[in-house]
Amino acid sequence: MNKTILLIAMALLCAIVVSALQISTPTITGARGTNASATFTIYNDGPSSLNNFQITSTADSKYQISFQNAPVSLNSGQNSTVTIQGFVPVELVALQLIGNINVKAYGNSFPNQDFYNHSGLPCTQGSGCGGVYGESTVTAPIYMQPSGTPANTTPTANTSNSTSALQIVRVRLTCDSTKTVSEGSTVKASVNQKCTMTVKLENTGNIDINDITIDADAGSDIDTTSADITRLRDGKTDEATITFEINSDAEGSNDVELTAEGDDDDGKLQKATMSFAINVQKPNHDLTISKLTVSPQDINACEVSSASVYAYVENNGKKNEKSVAVELSIPGLGFTKKISDLQIDKSDDQKVAFTVPVSKSKTGSFQATATSFYDDSVQSGSKSANIVITKCAESIPAEEPRKAITPVVAPPPRVDDIVVVPPKVEQSSFFDSGVFTALLVVGNIVVLTVLGLMGYFYFRKKPEDMSEQFVDDKNYEDLSEPKDYY
Repeated sequence: MNKTILLIAMALLCAIVVSALQISTPTITGARGTNASATFTIYNDGPSSLNNFQITSTADSKYQISFQNAPVSLNSGQNSTVTIQGFVPVELVALQLIGNINVKAYGNSFPNQDFYNHSGLPCTQGSGCGGVYGESTVTAPIYMQPSGTPANTTPTANTSNSTSALQIVRVRLTCDSTKTVSEGSTVKASVNQKCTMTVKLENTGNIDINDITIDADAGSDIDTTSADITRLRDGKTDEATITFEINSDAEGSNDVELTAEGDDDDGKLQKATMSFAINVQKPNHDLTISKLTVSPQDINACEVSSASVYAYVENNGKKNEKSVAVELSIPGLGFTKKISDLQIDKSDDQKVAFTVPVSKSKTGSFQATATSFYDDSVQSGSKSANIVITKCAESIPAEEPRKAITPVVAPPPRVDDIVVVPPKVEQSSFFDSGVFTALLVVGNIVVLTVLGLMGYFYFRKKPEDMSEQFVDDKNYEDLSEPKDYY
């Protein structure tokens, strides 16, 4: 009877040892594609100290769970805070149960005994007991959640709440250097930078997704382009690149919403999004040469003796600059000139003009480089352009008119063949015919006849008139007698 009571008492004491550990439940929250951490607390509610703590996890290896600051020992009533670290996968879209924490510790609940077996009964070291202390274990769930998503009060283990087959697997942004972008993360950039972003997508469904468009909305101070993927087959991945151009007015944190969407073969919209921020930091000194122009654009060595080069300088720094200098160098022309003591307030710009002599002896293409300085000597920015000087136009004498050359045609060689030439039929007019000639002759005869008759009747006189004349002047007898007029 006494032995039975003793065994029951020992079992109860063992139960106290086993239930002496208590731990809180951690939730790891972080941006997708990055490492994140959380903390949980271990309590020793038992009657004696606990030692040799062992903390393990049942989560999948892809979560990369590890523990830091595990306690060495805890006296009765003490607690300790432990850090749990893990990797938040890109495909994680909501709160999810990823595994359990197992905490194990050993202690001495019986002051008069040194060793206990797993049943909590005392044993002697080396007699098959194995030297095992009184053991206490406890288990708690591990939750993981990507930042920017609401907490889910009813998470399901090892499942995703996303209904879209289109997933953003990886995002890389290249400005000065290449960085991996994740959900909720922040990347740094500078004004007037042009960055490229490579977006990797995965089709996790069992049908193809078509006409995928990738867009990024970064606000009014950052210009972005879009990209397309014509077809993404089921289970496959593909990449596309878009560009970010940061304007001079951009400053501070700029939220970016990255969206990829397309329709699957069933006509259902598949969509994936990611949010992050670009932190645009303006340096104290930033004198950017935005452009370099030449006037006139076409420089002829014989038409002009000089050309004007204009450097446009922008102050994109945080301070007003009072000692700005701009230098123009054209090594091929042996030209270098520095203009100093310029003042440019922040967010303002200024055009700086240079006059470059043009020589007939130096023609061709020459590189011109403008460099800006703050404090008159500390280099800030530069820009290059080509200046093209053409040769003098050579005068070309006018060509004399060519004399007409009469071709000499050699007679063809004589051939003994008989060539029969048909008689030439000449076409004659009516006026060349014999009929016209006959009519002309008849007409002339008629005209002469008419003229002769008219003359006859005009000169002929009546006989009585003539006799009267003879009566008045002479006697008939006198007239009838012959006269000798010689």
